[in-house]
Amino acid sequence: MVLPEPPLEEPPLEEPPEELADELPEERELAALRRLRRAAQRQQAAEREVVEAMREGRELGLSLARIGSALGVSAQAVRQRLMRN
Repeated sequence: MVLPEPPLEEPPLEEPPEELADELPEERELAALRRLRRAAQRQQAAEREVVEAMREGRELGLSLARIGSALGVSAQAVRQRLMRN
C-alpha cells in the first residue's frame, strides 16, 4: 500500500510576496534566506520523523521492501537510510 503524499505547506513562490515588493533588495534577500532556513529546518524535522517511522516499522516486523514501497523507494534505499541515521 502506497501512502498519499501530504500537501505542501507552502507552494513555491515564483515572484516575491506582495508584502516584500516594496522592500529594499537587501531586505528581500534576508527574507528569502530566513524562509530558506525555516524550510530546511522543517525538512530536517520531517527526515527525523520518517527515520523514526521506519525504525518503528522494522521493530513491528515490516520488511525493508514494504517500508520502501510506502516511501516509493527500494529496500536497499531504506537500508542505507537507516544505516546513515
